[in-house]
Amino acid sequence: MTLDTGVSFATAYASGYAALLIQYFKENNIPYDQEKIIEELSGDLETHM
Repeated sequence: MTLDTGVSFATAYASGYAALLIQYFKENNIPYDQEKIIEELSGDLETHM
């Protein structure tokens, strides 16, 4: 039996969302780096929580 704390779900969700951001940036020729992705993830988290 395992204890599910939601960490696996959160990790999958964050990595999937980061992949969608990268795809969006590439398709729209928007320069990005790790910091830009983290800023977007943090901003969206704060907006939607």
